[in-house]
Amino acid sequence: MARKTMNLKVEVVWPEDPEAVLEIEKRKAQWIFDRQRERFGDEALSIVYPIFIRTKELEETGLGYEEAKQIAIKEYRERQRA
Repeated sequence: MARKTMNLKVEVVWPEDPEAVLEIEKRKAQWIFDRQRERFGDEALSIVYPIFIRTKELEETGLGYEEAKQIAIKEYRERQRA
């Protein structure tokens, strides 16, 4: 089997309008969410997403990922018991 090497040039044209960029990001996020919903189901995502979002919030305060994740899981479990 022969191997071919090609040089490709990819040009990405990204809009400068912040609202257009936000719309693109929203569509990408929705597409990802829809694929995850198909793969894992709504029940799993209803658990994982709040934990993930809280983990990111805690990371912004300076905590490391693992520590933030453990706190987010603990908070989620406490809310479930209440």
